[in-house]
Amino acid sequence: MGGVNAVKNLLQVVPNAQRKTVERADADIKESVEAAFTANRCSVSGGIKVASVNKGAVLLSGKTKSLEAHYESVHVAHAVRSVQRVSSEVEVELPNS
Repeated sequence: MGGVNAVKNLLQVVPNAQRKTVERADADIKESVEAAFTANRCSVSGGIKVASVNKGAVLLSGKTKSLEAHYESVHVAHAVRSVQRVSSEVEVELPNS
């Protein structure tokens, strides 16, 4: 298909037993992830932000110079209640070796 650079599958299948967890408002989940990032200096100093939340699926974006900050951000976001999945569009800018 001309003009398409990438396609990301953010679809999630949720078993009936876990639907109540997913039903938490996306705005509440985003606020909780942002609060967790604020409490975690590695994420905050890394320049990583919550781009969006859709039914428990968190999308991270931004730029960082550290693989550690990127990993920690994904880990911190996933630990937040009602987060079902974490996807990342974070660019890691490693220094030239």
